[in-house]
Parts: sequence; structure tokens; C-alpha cells
Amino acid sequence: MFDHKFFINRKYLKKEDDSHYQIQFDGPKGMFDIQVPKNTAYLLEGEATVENLSSEIIKLLAPKLPQNVEAVGVYIYEGYNKGSHIISNISR
Repeated sequence: MFDHKFFINRKYLKKEDDSHYQIQFDGPKGMFDIQVPKNTAYLLEGEATVENLSSEIIKLLAPKLPQNVEAVGVYIYEGYNKGSHIISNISR
């Protein structure tokens, strides 16, 4: 689901059709206006940080885990010794 995806904050979504997202945001080099295929993108509620990606993975995994699992941990690395490790209790 996350492999080789372009992670986009939902707030930058300007419009969509059946197969594409139209993304627009003001970046350091000016205004970006791009169209990306939906099958290559994943919309997030926040910015595409490793912390937010970790939280998103936990949110998606938790409902699928057996009832006896009380917590889940996710590690995401974005470089040498740089990344996120989140452990979350699962409330049911």
C-alpha cells in the first residue's frame, strides 16, 4: 500500500478525477501545480514526515491485529541513524 508512493498532505489536493489527483502548493521555488496518478499517491492528513507515516501505518494495522495484541511498534528510517520509532497501545 505504501511501497513506491508519493505521500501528499490532503490539504494540497485541489481536485481529483477517477484516476488523478491535482496537487497545488507554494514551495521554496514558487508555486507547484502537478497532477499525479492516484495509484502512485497516498494522501495523508498531515505533512509527509516519518512520524506521520509511522502513525498512519499503526492506524491501518491496529484493526487487523489479533485481539491478544496490546501494542504495536513501527520503525521508519529516512537515512543513516535518522528516522522514527513509535510504539502505540491498541485500545479496543
